[in-house]
Amino acid sequence: MDMLPQGYPFDLETDLYLTAEERVELARTHLGVSVVNGTGRVGLDILNVPVRARYLNGPLASFHVTPAAWQVSHQGGESFAWLTDPVPEQPASQVAFVFKMGTGYGSTWVHPSGEFRLYVNDHHAVTFRETKYSERFTMGPAVLAYDVHRTEVAPEGHLLRLDGSVTSERMASFGIAALLVPAHWLEPGQPALLRVVAHSEYPSPTWWRLELAQRPDYLRNLHWWPAVALAANAPQPLHNGRTHVFFGEVHAHSEVDSDGSRTLDTNFGHARHTACLDFYAHTDHDDAIMKGDKWPLRLDAVNRWYEEGRFVTLPAYEFTSFVYGHRNIYFRDPARTTFFSCRTHDGEWVHPRHFYANLDATGVDAVVIPHHPVVCDHPFNWRTSNPKYDRLVEIFSGWGCHESGFPNAPLLGHGSDKFPQLSVLAALRNGHQLGFVCGADAHDGYPGNAQGKFPYNWLNKHSPVGSGRTVVLAGTLTREAVWQALYGRRCYGTTGTRIVVDFSINEYDMGSTLSAPADRRIAFQVQAPCPIEKIHVIRNGELLSRAWCDQPTERGEFVDRGSGHQTDFYYLRVTCTDGEMAWSSPIWVNRE
Repeated sequence: MDMLPQGYPFDLETDLYLTAEERVELARTHLGVSVVNGTGRVGLDILNVPVRARYLNGPLASFHVTPAAWQVSHQGGESFAWLTDPVPEQPASQVAFVFKMGTGYGSTWVHPSGEFRLYVNDHHAVTFRETKYSERFTMGPAVLAYDVHRTEVAPEGHLLRLDGSVTSERMASFGIAALLVPAHWLEPGQPALLRVVAHSEYPSPTWWRLELAQRPDYLRNLHWWPAVALAANAPQPLHNGRTHVFFGEVHAHSEVDSDGSRTLDTNFGHARHTACLDFYAHTDHDDAIMKGDKWPLRLDAVNRWYEEGRFVTLPAYEFTSFVYGHRNIYFRDPARTTFFSCRTHDGEWVHPRHFYANLDATGVDAVVIPHHPVVCDHPFNWRTSNPKYDRLVEIFSGWGCHESGFPNAPLLGHGSDKFPQLSVLAALRNGHQLGFVCGADAHDGYPGNAQGKFPYNWLNKHSPVGSGRTVVLAGTLTREAVWQALYGRRCYGTTGTRIVVDFSINEYDMGSTLSAPADRRIAFQVQAPCPIEKIHVIRNGELLSRAWCDQPTERGEFVDRGSGHQTDFYYLRVTCTDGEMAWSSPIWVNRE
């Protein structure tokens, strides 16, 4: 991915360390971009642009010594502006500004999400967010690549004390940014004005900061090549060793006659550009859609935001029954959908059997996903489930983990008491054949990066780790391929981090049903952006095998002879050192 020239950073003929000018010229030759020091003049008098930021005097924690920084948080209207070094007189068609940055959560407790809008001169270039690991933010012709060199994460209920400024964090990341923009946005021979503006629907201590270098020459004293290469070249889709994997959000709400936040377009835009998702399903409540028949409005957004190979959108909504349980419906084709509410216009609750009968009568292709089944506020009645449509279950969301519902379970969630007898594990043991997804249940307008509207809110739409994501195993990024992967249970869920999972039995993928003799060859491979702590293989709800780990990539293989039951189900549970988790969809094995 780095596309490093041979011998870099040394000259092949002289063995001398390359100068900053020589490295910049190599970037123009190999990457086709002009690289410019992105931190030139910094202060409060930049072209009369208002600044509302906090100055941090070091030494500060980073991936190397940082003497000072300017920090912008989501506490309300904060911003910072600065000038770069001058742009070359004859730049390449694209210019990459390089600078040091950091992001963090600002608190030991979970707070609302937000975003940071980065401007170049008069152009809104990109919108980005705080992140634990390297990310590539895009919007139009501009790209912001954040190459994270160091991430620190505190266990839940604990805090990080990294320096005099970072004293009570859950997470802080530090690295090098490369902002890539078209040269025609810039004036040759002149510096560019960069400006970061914080935006959040609700106040939050989450932050971004511009770090000042110990020495003024960024281009000589930083290893900026990976960040520039990431900006200049879109990475290939992630691969689990057998197929591509695509990450998405399948559960979010807007403010359009609903109880979420922000418009439909801002939700879709955040999912694509800021959360950096491959696919997205917006699931407003059915009672919101009933108001003035707003279903066509949602379908219009689904169609407008769809871009094959880049951003897949699925038509969906939530059947929000407070007496039978909540479930989301996902359609294969926006041209063939049906809308059926859980309440009549008189306010009477409709039994789900009528909802499923409507799906049968209309003949549309749909998959239904129950969610937060154990939550006492509105538990899921598994007796109302229909196996023809209920092929998946949301195992983790902002409400917490619904795998077992046991009081000592990880990431259980604190917003409600739990019914363990209604958990995902209980449903599987009772014969329900369900694959796994994860979703945020986002109500703050930041799908894919969601937390609650307010800290400590009773709805508990927040998580001490990430915002849940669903991962599909698919050869291509199309609506058909994503929907088929969901319907075929060729999917899994993570709490937010891009954990790449392959899990198979006798070469059958997750979600499969197979017949086998006693010997079942179980194989797994897991890749994560941080060290993996443990991998559990679960059989019929019990721990079958445990692998203690300490590397970002782990693999294993062994043979199991089965439990002696006619049918066994197996799945993989992954826990990373940063607290993030992943669950593969189960595989069902019938004894021959």
